[in-house]
Amino acid sequence: MLRCALSALLATATVTATAHAQRVDTSGPFVSLGGVLGSVTRSAAAPGASHTGYGWSAAAGVSVSKWTSVVANYAIYNFQDDGAPETGAMEQAEFGLRFHVGGGTTPAVFYVEGGGAHRRADMTTGQLFPTSPPADAGATVDTQGWAGWFGPGVQLYFGRRLAGEINVAWAWGTMDRVHLGGTTVDAESGVGLTTLRLRAGISATLF
Repeated sequence: MLRCALSALLATATVTATAHAQRVDTSGPFVSLGGVLGSVTRSAAAPGASHTGYGWSAAAGVSVSKWTSVVANYAIYNFQDDGAPETGAMEQAEFGLRFHVGGGTTPAVFYVEGGGAHRRADMTTGQLFPTSPPADAGATVDTQGWAGWFGPGVQLYFGRRLAGEINVAWAWGTMDRVHLGGTTVDAESGVGLTTLRLRAGISATLF
């Protein structure tokens, strides 16, 4: 009788410890969605005021190990370049790796992520072509460029798979490719930009 009681108690403790260790599920594919606050600042080589706008952001990824995931983020928010006649949009697509800790004994998961990003926005023609603006260019032109990005985030889980999330990321690089008349050309003078985005929303592990 005593042996049976001890065996049952040990089995219960083992199950409880296992469930506790698996309090948060970060092992599968995941998605995130939320509102975003974005800021755009010119580099020291091309100084200018910061521009702030609102929009939305989404992310998706999949775990490749206990602590590592492959992740992709997309953000779009309002942006009006210096001298631009109207507000456009800054689009930023990010690809990279996420390293995370937590979720075992607490419902919180902390992470840092980073990699490469592609950015796109309407920018003032005179900033990109200071001496010889193209004849078919308007006041602004569709401009693209590559950047590096890095940022931290935190997820607070409500259950094993659904979480509230706050995520911040900085990106820095040069906008130097211009789309004109169905072709893409190099700008005369690339514009260095640093962008900062803050996303607040929800995240879910799918399965």
